[in-house]
Amino acid sequence: MENLVPAEFLRHICQTDVGEETETRNIPEVRRKPDQILQKLIKKCLNQVKKDKLTSIAIPAIGTGNLRFPRPEVAKIFFEEVTGYLTAHPQSTINDIRFVAYGKDQPTVDAFLGAVQEIKSMVLLPSRKTAPVPVPTVRKNPPTKVPGLSNVTTSEKPDGSLELSLGSRNLTVQIVCADISKETTDLIMHVTSQDFSFNGGVGKALIKAGGDSIVQECKAFGQPALFSTHYTKAGNLSVNQIAHVIGPGKPSYPDLKKCLDNFFDDVMKKNIAKISFSAIGAGAMGFSESQSADLIFDNLSRIAESQNPPLNLARIVIFEKAKFIKFKDATKAYVASGGATSSSPQPGGSSPKPRFFSFGSRRAVSTKTAGGGGDTSIKIYSDDKKMMDQAWAELQRKMNQNIQEKTVKDDIIKKFTDSNLEKLPKLECDHDVKIKVDKGKGMVTIKGYIADVANVQFEIHNIVEDIRNNETSVPSYWTIAPTESVFHKVVLSTGSKEYKDIETAFRKTAANQIVHIERIQNKRIYELYNVKRKGLMDKYGSNFAGKELMLFHGTSRENIEKINAGGLNRSFAGIHATVYGRGVYFARDASYSCNPTYSPMDPQSGHRYMYYAKVLVGDYTNGSSTMIVRPNKNTTDPNETYDSVVDNVASPSIYVLFQDYEYYTEYLITFK
Repeated sequence: MENLVPAEFLRHICQTDVGEETETRNIPEVRRKPDQILQKLIKKCLNQVKKDKLTSIAIPAIGTGNLRFPRPEVAKIFFEEVTGYLTAHPQSTINDIRFVAYGKDQPTVDAFLGAVQEIKSMVLLPSRKTAPVPVPTVRKNPPTKVPGLSNVTTSEKPDGSLELSLGSRNLTVQIVCADISKETTDLIMHVTSQDFSFNGGVGKALIKAGGDSIVQECKAFGQPALFSTHYTKAGNLSVNQIAHVIGPGKPSYPDLKKCLDNFFDDVMKKNIAKISFSAIGAGAMGFSESQSADLIFDNLSRIAESQNPPLNLARIVIFEKAKFIKFKDATKAYVASGGATSSSPQPGGSSPKPRFFSFGSRRAVSTKTAGGGGDTSIKIYSDDKKMMDQAWAELQRKMNQNIQEKTVKDDIIKKFTDSNLEKLPKLECDHDVKIKVDKGKGMVTIKGYIADVANVQFEIHNIVEDIRNNETSVPSYWTIAPTESVFHKVVLSTGSKEYKDIETAFRKTAANQIVHIERIQNKRIYELYNVKRKGLMDKYGSNFAGKELMLFHGTSRENIEKINAGGLNRSFAGIHATVYGRGVYFARDASYSCNPTYSPMDPQSGHRYMYYAKVLVGDYTNGSSTMIVRPNKNTTDPNETYDSVVDNVASPSIYVLFQDYEYYTEYLITFK
């Protein structure tokens, strides 16, 4: 026989105390103890679901028909029993419980609606993994006074950000979807490891926008103690400083808690008023947004309740929209639970799932939000099936009209680097769309509101064109060279910006007279250099800032033609210096290369020579005279090496490179 009920199991309940032929109202047992009968019945139902390892159950409004139990009492018992069960069994597999009332039995529907109105602000679960009861009403989001935590007010803004005011001193907490490198508070907090890694999302953003000076300042700290906080200047960022909080490479939950506890204690001691940080732990460290919210708000609540705290603004800045939405929901759950701290779960640990109660006639669909915010459940409640079907059809029609999916196809997409891909979450966040990249097929798919899709499609085309333009074999400012020449020399005009920029760099440390500056255009050598450069860009992604420098290299007259034609290579290594390794030497300061040892005078003309070169310094360490190849990093991978060595990691002025084509001698300076 065909199964007409779309359920896996049907459970039939028999109440032995009630005979089929007997009128219920004449049975004292039923009249006296309807609450006990219903309580026992619902408990048995839920225990059976647990035994069957199911995840959902629909329970009709038992007792409101022929048994004539009081409807308000039935609704109250249903909610109380289910709430009690879930509280006692937080790890239960049940995550969907539905109370079903006959649509034409209006008194029963009203009774359940009344019960919902009484408990709609109630938290259904212990800890913070909770969910509010959905009610068939639509409400705005005015500031809400939250019970449980002391003096907490929440307000959701039109742009989706969430603002909280904590404690009697009104510590303001703002949760925003934005780029943390654009912050203007007193400091940005960054959790890192003892080797000051900037490979995480926040670290990459800070170095990309702030510059390599941040890395240099961190290297001066050496190997800091675990759980300590070290402060550096912020480079090109708008904040005053960056707080680098030192944790283990793979921190446990207690490790991360200790990091944050110590940091916030330090903030209090230093009287810092405004700080910015990310959803700490909810990224590469593997913790959930709920665990991150626990750690952060346990500390912020503690500060808010302290006496005269200096901190008055904490901004939690999250770049990815999906993570932003999850963290915002976790914060609401934290506040709703009154801030009761849970145990110390590990990354990837299981957590109780949200439970939802629903009842009445409804249509529902689970769909993905365009902006990557995870599942969104749309539920339509009505006591009129025809009206419900009409509403559902209209919703689908509007969605089909306004939601569009576009695909950008281009072979350049196959060459997207990490730095290109890192731009896409911001586009998703800014335009509320979903972007999917298939590098293998050279394809980007954009889904969302029609106007937003068009805007993002334009941005994707810009990224593609930028890559295409950068792939040209030589820089756009080079002049056309004779086809038969191996290299081509172009004397720069003294009034050009190109000349003045090089002159300025030279004059910073050298007072010698410049005779002229020539641009050396060697297409073959430049293309080889560009291959190395792209490899380094792929390796470091958005952390590439500061990995390529313009440096000086002194030379003699007899070497100029060789270098211009064949490039500066390892055959020139160790001619004048081996103190930091047997490689090719470059100097930060022109004055160093002005030394006659490195740039001897041509006896015929009285001129001297040095190159101003592009150099891929990458990651570096201190050099030594025994080095003949790039040294290994202190890792388990023997192929992971430094890119260069220097005289002083904290403030390098000499750079030594060991492989060909990691530098391009673009300008030749002739001087006296």
